[in-house]
Amino acid sequence: MRKKRWLRKVVFVFFIIFLSGDKGEGGNPDVEHWPYSTQQPNWPPYVLANIWVPKQAKEVRYYTRPSNYQVSSEIVACFPAASVIDELVNHMAGKGWKRLEFDFLNPKSKVKLNHAKPYHSLAMKWGHYSTKDAMDIYQWVDDWQDLDGNIIRYGLMYRVKSDADSEMCALSVIAIYVPSETVKQIEFILGEMR
Repeated sequence: MRKKRWLRKVVFVFFIIFLSGDKGEGGNPDVEHWPYSTQQPNWPPYVLANIWVPKQAKEVRYYTRPSNYQVSSEIVACFPAASVIDELVNHMAGKGWKRLEFDFLNPKSKVKLNHAKPYHSLAMKWGHYSTKDAMDIYQWVDDWQDLDGNIIRYGLMYRVKSDADSEMCALSVIAIYVPSETVKQIEFILGEMR
């Protein structure tokens, strides 16, 4: 029962952040169908100045959502992408952002983010799961907060066939800038759901 409540919270908050507003082409809420721009949009300068996009990024897409700003890209970086993670950390720390230890979407569960997991090996810190369509997903989530309460969530993901022996080098990167007003709404909703 407790696990079900927790899952409902996660799904509900996910819905608020990522699926609110326009649904893209044909009403499909899937991110692949959201309208996007390949040119840097007219976002607030602070947002553009703080979102990290990998130096070697290809297929950069900018998504303007009602409650957040998102950038997705593809890069070639073989698992476990230590240099990519270092580039991300150096960028965000250099901008004065604080790296969060716990998942901001699940504050009560005390789910540690990848970098805070107690493993020595970087490869062991990556999340892993398999899908029904025989794909292995390796995922890295990193949340950062500034002094005003804005949060940027980074997601790095490898997606490979479960039976593949090849090296994982196609890395998807997404950055989601969540303004402090939206963060407060999320915290309020999570408080009400308790």
